[in-house]
Amino acid sequence: MRFLTGFLGAGFLATWALASCGGEGSGGSSTAAGADKNGGLGSGANDGGNVLGGANPVIPVSTGSGGNGSGGDCNPKVRGVLRDFQPFSVKKNVPSGVTVGANPDFQNDSFDGPAQPELGIVQALLGTDKKPVYAGGSPPGSSKTTHGASPFGEWFKDQAGVNKSVVYELHLVAGSQGNRIFDSADAAYGGSEDGFFPLDGFPDTETFAKDGIGDDKKPHKFSFTFEIHMEFKYNGGELFRFTGDDDVWVFVNNNLAIDLGGVHGPGLKNGGEGTIDFDKDAAKLGIEKGQTYAFDVFQAERHTTGSNFRIETSLGFTNCQDIILR
Repeated sequence: MRFLTGFLGAGFLATWALASCGGEGSGGSSTAAGADKNGGLGSGANDGGNVLGGANPVIPVSTGSGGNGSGGDCNPKVRGVLRDFQPFSVKKNVPSGVTVGANPDFQNDSFDGPAQPELGIVQALLGTDKKPVYAGGSPPGSSKTTHGASPFGEWFKDQAGVNKSVVYELHLVAGSQGNRIFDSADAAYGGSEDGFFPLDGFPDTETFAKDGIGDDKKPHKFSFTFEIHMEFKYNGGELFRFTGDDDVWVFVNNNLAIDLGGVHGPGLKNGGEGTIDFDKDAAKLGIEKGQTYAFDVFQAERHTTGSNFRIETSLGFTNCQDIILR
């Protein structure tokens, strides 16, 4: 992410509170207001960036073919696909006549606006391929940090010469309130003082070389996307909260539940926080207790100089096998 006009760095702090697989309870969500460092979920919902449309039909997830599992005590892993991109800024150093597959949505120095969220970059309904569908901002075509449907179509799909993909797992740690936590800013919860740079641990043979300097003044592999596909059983009482940057979209039952698009900072004041209260939003999400639904998260890190992530939820995930979509 990029901080401009006085902002410095970005925080992508992630707390993923994960209930036991297939549990019948609500997943142990806290009733305390707000969220503490240990992942306590507050009762307040619909923070900035939480976007839900009108009522939708109930569409339970099929657990037939494909090995996604139908619940049970299988302890699902939170694994997804990271895609590394070459920053668009490399083009200025490329000799004439040489083609570089750099996506203009990543590290594009032509963007000089304030670091703030852009609503409406994606449509409110997930595509049939389980990928976000480009909408171009609100109103359509107003986005200042994206450059059309074609470049956006490369964000979450493998594209030879443009991105390189690897599978990555968020290692979850139990919090003091019974939640499972990943916190990119806290080593006790799977993170580090450097921030969220998951590609740094992969060799250059599998990714592109380091392309920027972070807030810690160390070189990192910026310009990446991350997508996670899970399934959960809705029992009642579940909550989910995200804080971070840059773009983050969360879909429940294929419906957009959190819209934090754009190049922005973390936290509510920067437009980088959103919450889903599943009971309050059940009708809009088209979910009913006792049914299993898709839960899809899409994130992009598109500009230096920082990257941080916080996710928190009391959902009980049920897919016993990874759902990896290329």
